[in-house]
Amino acid sequence: MWLKMAAVSAVVIQAMCAQTWEIAPYASYLRLSSKPLGSLNAVPLAEDTKVKGLQPGYGLRITANTDGYYGLELGYSRSKGTFSSSIIPIDTEEDDPAAVVHSSGISLQQASLNGICYFMPNGERIRPYVTGGAQFLFWSNPQIADGVIGKSNHIGVNYGGGVKIQLLKNLNMRLEVRGITSGSPYKLSFPDGENDMPRSAGLFTQLESSIGFGFTF
Repeated sequence: MWLKMAAVSAVVIQAMCAQTWEIAPYASYLRLSSKPLGSLNAVPLAEDTKVKGLQPGYGLRITANTDGYYGLELGYSRSKGTFSSSIIPIDTEEDDPAAVVHSSGISLQQASLNGICYFMPNGERIRPYVTGGAQFLFWSNPQIADGVIGKSNHIGVNYGGGVKIQLLKNLNMRLEVRGITSGSPYKLSFPDGENDMPRSAGLFTQLESSIGFGFTF
């Protein structure tokens, strides 16, 4: 049994030593979906709340690449945005008060766990690739005076592709486009669901274009 454990350990150590590790900071342009997220009003309106991304975003990716065509990657990104909502005042004596637009700055932190499949083996100067994996989203709490919202966390998926271009022996440039799909943030509702029940905003999409530089060792 001890011989089997030693053999397995040797294989694992050999596999780990065969990896090429890469640390890649990057900057991104993150386009958030412009779809309405729902309503903060006591009587929900149709399209009164949206988020908008502010540029640029930034992040870091850590990748373990095999000697062949595959990699496993852990990523983190952070970006800023604005949250805006048209809220009908409740502390007014008007019979039909007009909605007032409230805005707040927000932050979006995201983590990802991805597999990578390269079209060229490790060591080639130009390596196109496709990638996909799990996405974890953490939206900050918008500071809206007339509404209580709270933070919003979601799990989704990401998918995309790009290319790595070797500049020096231990340095490459990385260009990538990645789509992200998750549940809509803040769990707001629309008024026009089935049987007059509020409906959720459904899925929320993002499109991230990024450029970064990878340091390999």
